[in-house]
Amino acid sequence: ADGSGRVWIAWSASATGDERDGVLWIARSTDDGASFAAERGVWWEPTGACLACEPAVATDGDALYVLYRGAGEENEHG
Repeated sequence: ADGSGRVWIAWSASATGDERDGVLWIARSTDDGASFAAERGVWWEPTGACLACEPAVATDGDALYVLYRGAGEENEHG
């Protein structure tokens, strides 16, 4: 948590099980992680989101940065 009690979590999931359909999700807490607001999808582009890769989250004041690994056909990995 930051000094204001904010915690962000991020993950990827796919309704079809195919990571090429993966969506990046986030949820936010304002009470040091005791409870979280409803999750929301933040990346719906056809790049997909690797389901086995952990996204990285960083903040700078009120700005939130999320790094993730794409999984679309143009991002094939073995």
